[in-house]
Amino acid sequence: MKIDLKDNPDDINYISRDFPINYKYSGENESFDTLKIFIKHSTLKEIDEYLSGDLQNELGGVVLGDVCANSSGQKFIFIDNLIIAKHSNSSLSRLTFTHDTWDYINQIQEEDYPDRKILGWFHSHPGHTVFLSNYDMFIHENFFNMEYMVAYVFDPTIKERGFFYWKDGKIIKADGYYITDPVESEIDDDFSNELLPESKNDEIELNTTKPSPVSGIISKRKKPEIRGAVLISLLFIALLVLLFMINNIYEIKQKALLKDEYRKDLAEIRNENKILTERLNNLIEESEMKKVNASGIKSEVKEIAESKNAENEKKEEIKEKKPDLADVKNEEQVKKNEKPEENNNTQQNNNSDEVTVYKVKSGDTLEKISNQFFKSRDGIEIIMKKNNLKDKASIKIGQQLLIPVSLQ
Repeated sequence: MKIDLKDNPDDINYISRDFPINYKYSGENESFDTLKIFIKHSTLKEIDEYLSGDLQNELGGVVLGDVCANSSGQKFIFIDNLIIAKHSNSSLSRLTFTHDTWDYINQIQEEDYPDRKILGWFHSHPGHTVFLSNYDMFIHENFFNMEYMVAYVFDPTIKERGFFYWKDGKIIKADGYYITDPVESEIDDDFSNELLPESKNDEIELNTTKPSPVSGIISKRKKPEIRGAVLISLLFIALLVLLFMINNIYEIKQKALLKDEYRKDLAEIRNENKILTERLNNLIEESEMKKVNASGIKSEVKEIAESKNAENEKKEEIKEKKPDLADVKNEEQVKKNEKPEENNNTQQNNNSDEVTVYKVKSGDTLEKISNQFFKSRDGIEIIMKKNNLKDKASIKIGQQLLIPVSLQ
């Protein structure tokens, strides 16, 4: 049986209350169980009826209730509700609580039983009798490991049932349990073999009458009757042997079915492992490809950025070497329109010394302008003299400078 579970984060909070008053004990050795298990008759009946609904597949769910302790410190649990494991996958030997199953259980608990704890789980063993398999033990040890949690197993084919609980760190079968608020007629019908029997002393009366004189004749007449009784006894024995053989055949078939189920489960597990391995390999390959593509893209982007930077640097060098002729022409035109007298003077000076009007830009210095027009620093003094500049830092952005065409 395979079950997907999640841990129960609840802390143990014992409710102080006395044992229920109206109950009947089902089992043996009433005083030996360290954890008393009380369950409402209506809840137990509902569980058994649900588990009896399918004799070819295991069914299950969880039980809810309170964790209690009486005035003497005796711990006990009181089960009064259950939640059926819907949306589960089941077979003759396997029950799977899916994620949808646990979503449903958690939703029902929050909506209908917010003040109840999950006290354990229940499931059926159709035709397998009452016990916990190795896988059942694994489930209980890992997912129902609180000291108050129990497991209820019911075999609907033989009406056998039992609880398992924690004692000294081990899972053991309870000697019995208490059925509260019992309905007498239903208790007698359903639990007649499990309730504590009342002591009865049956008396056997012996016939001490002396035989009559005709007893020999009567005995002779009874010989055929004795033979018939012997035949009936033999037939009865033969019938018992036949029933025993049928039962053995049934058990063999059940074991064969279980074997087939185990083989199918093993094949499914192997197939799932194969699929998971393939998926893992694909994910690893995709991750490596993404890393390779990412590194390639980064290198391409870097190369493109470097090439663009190189082009921009070349363009800047070209701009520095060649002044903006359009700006020069525009400045000359503005100069002519606003100051005709200066233009006349400039025109007169051009006859003797030709100049170019240059507008100072951001980042310009006299040294840079001299290098731009004269390819050397020799033009700094000429430019300062031509524009009546006091020092090299006197130029401003937007200022128009007269640049001689030559150093002579």
